[in-house]
Amino acid sequence: MHMPEAAGQQSRLRALLSDRRTWYLALFVIAAFLGTRKLIGRYTDLQIWLDISREIYTNLDIYRYRGFGKAPFIWPHVVALFLYGGTSLLSNDGFTVVFGISQGLATVLLIYSLTRLVEAQRKLDTRTWVIVWVLFALTIGRAIDQSFMHGQIALWTGALITYGVLALIERRSIRAGVVFAIATVCKMTPLLFLPGLIVMGARRAAVSMGVALVALVFLVPWPFLGTELHERHLHDFYAASIRPLWTPKARIHDYWQQGDHNIRGTLTTLLRDQDVPGELPMPTIVDLPADVVNVITLVYSLVIGLLLLWGVWRFRRGPPAVRYAWQASFVMLAMVFFSPATHLYHMAGITLPVMLFLTSGPGVGLRKVFFVAICAGMACATSLRQESILGEFLWNWLHHAGVLHFSLVAMLIWLVTLPRSGLAEARQAIGVADSRAPSPARGAVV
Repeated sequence: MHMPEAAGQQSRLRALLSDRRTWYLALFVIAAFLGTRKLIGRYTDLQIWLDISREIYTNLDIYRYRGFGKAPFIWPHVVALFLYGGTSLLSNDGFTVVFGISQGLATVLLIYSLTRLVEAQRKLDTRTWVIVWVLFALTIGRAIDQSFMHGQIALWTGALITYGVLALIERRSIRAGVVFAIATVCKMTPLLFLPGLIVMGARRAAVSMGVALVALVFLVPWPFLGTELHERHLHDFYAASIRPLWTPKARIHDYWQQGDHNIRGTLTTLLRDQDVPGELPMPTIVDLPADVVNVITLVYSLVIGLLLLWGVWRFRRGPPAVRYAWQASFVMLAMVFFSPATHLYHMAGITLPVMLFLTSGPGVGLRKVFFVAICAGMACATSLRQESILGEFLWNWLHHAGVLHFSLVAMLIWLVTLPRSGLAEARQAIGVADSRAPSPARGAVV
């Protein structure tokens, strides 16, 4: 007599579990909890920036050098103004909690955007999705955890640029441009999307991004700060963050010497003896003169740049759902390779190329071996790199020996050499991609 009722409950449970909004809600709760728990009671990068924001209404240079290891403030002062407003309304601890919860929103936005971007190109069954998400967690999931741990805005930056690409393939060019502009203000490196959008043929989005950037940097802070203070912060921002790009002698932050996973940081570590007495030895291959390392870095950078341009060129045709997603992925990889400093939490900005790599693999023959080796390299340098398991020496070696950097370079080569059959499959995976581009239905974020 109770069988119909039990069957109805099982049916409702299956319907609940099959609804993605249930999983998004669960993901938000978990990510918000982790994002908040790892910030409370700790002096993280977020706390450093909150302290800096309190100087926004003073004549102090908020971009000044604050000592080795101190996270520098190198972004437009509209960010400091936003942080100052947040702490004024909520107090320091209150804003910290809100920021931790917002990390949950950023995680959901990132996963939602990635899912929609993949589904716009190909249909994956449940088993394949499970495998993809497991590999995603092993290869790049640690970057999200690092954003939680350090109170970094890198997760929001990655979520915004990924959602911006989604808006782009949905033909919402103005929205995409505004989102890219906000991401640029948060982390600067998404500025590469401004020329990138022009090359991709998304000129309306490029104009929207440019206008939004001008408004955010030059106009929004003006009425709050007044002309004199606004101009002072603009001058200090240029001196500390823009001029050093082409004037090395003007670099006042050790930020410019940091690297970890970018081109300069990786090659400098491997080709220059930088051992510090009392610390673990660096995995230096050979100690070369600085001028020689600079030449090698230049040549290597040109090769990486040509590979990225080749990738953009190969995907110049096809439906927007394919073309924009792949071309934007190469712009994201350029952000990591050429950024003045690339740490693990910055990898939240390359989740789209990683996802396209995972959903296009593993390939056959040597490409399959290559695919497995890349996944293994990324996993060993991120999620599987645990000091308690590997020991201090191997843990340090995996971090500084360029394992993650060269895994990303290998992934770039794998992507740009995708066989034409793979390109055709991606272009034809949804048949009439142009006529049924993703819509904001089914609980989409707008």
